[in-house]
Amino acid sequence: MTLDDARAAYPHLGFCVYAMEPGEKLTLEIHAPDGTIFTFYGATETAALALAFPETAPVEIEPGLFD
Repeated sequence: MTLDDARAAYPHLGFCVYAMEPGEKLTLEIHAPDGTIFTFYGATETAALALAFPETAPVEIEPGLFD
């Protein structure tokens, strides 16, 4: 799922994606109509969206110690 896909699928939600610290995970904020903000962190936009919408997005697995 891309950000464009999420916006089309959930037009009642607001989305904000930002990366403030170089080399660190990015932040995905999802703003609900009632003012609630849901926050997810991922290495990529796709990874953060997969956390937010697990049944609709592929999960990216980060390399482990032995990879």
